[in-house]
Amino acid sequence: EDQEWIKVYEVEDENQNKYFIPRLCMQCENPPCVKVCPVEATFKNPDGVVLVDQYRCIGCRMCMAACPYEARYFNFTDSPKPPSPFDNPMPEFPVPQQRGTVGKCVLCVHYTHKGQLPACVEACRMDALYIADLNSDVMTNRSGETYKFSAVDQDSPQDPSHHEAGEKALIAPMPGKVVKVLVKAGDGVKRGARLMIIESMKMETEIAAPADGIIAAVKYGEGEVFKEGEVLVEIDRKK
Repeated sequence: EDQEWIKVYEVEDENQNKYFIPRLCMQCENPPCVKVCPVEATFKNPDGVVLVDQYRCIGCRMCMAACPYEARYFNFTDSPKPPSPFDNPMPEFPVPQQRGTVGKCVLCVHYTHKGQLPACVEACRMDALYIADLNSDVMTNRSGETYKFSAVDQDSPQDPSHHEAGEKALIAPMPGKVVKVLVKAGDGVKRGARLMIIESMKMETEIAAPADGIIAAVKYGEGEVFKEGEVLVEIDRKK
């Protein structure tokens, strides 16, 4: 129970409204934990994710002291050994955790390398958690709501649509081609409804409706090529 990859805090504002704030490893751009590790057991992979090699970790806990977010924990006891697709723990999939070492959130790199979402993002039924890529300036959640991260980061994180008249734009996370369009402007849709099938990076992906509403516009037709960051479909949530 002490091995927390994600901790959820309950906070209350001046009006006594309660909110929940999840705290994961922040995957710092300039991580202090990497600097203080005397054996280089903590490192950044090429994608910028901070990982721990538990075979090198000596359990000094310097990284825990250096982390400003208290996002690390110490493995005081042996961990249960759940089913694993790998024979031995590795930095990208540290299961089971090794006694006497430090553990942390690894952003589920064993999933993201396969184009899947981290477990916390996939499990959030309120679609409150997003994963973002600073290089492509794109963020997305389990329902496929996709936005430009820079627009959300600079404006209001409480409404990532940033569209007038209640419209929500579904933005292409990377270049690709429209395989099939399943809706047209004026169609009413329910949350999760299939809107479009796109091909990107030699993989086909379905674009789903992030909320109930009416299709305001379909920007690309079948066979058309789009660029990263292009709006594919707009939904007017004022139904």
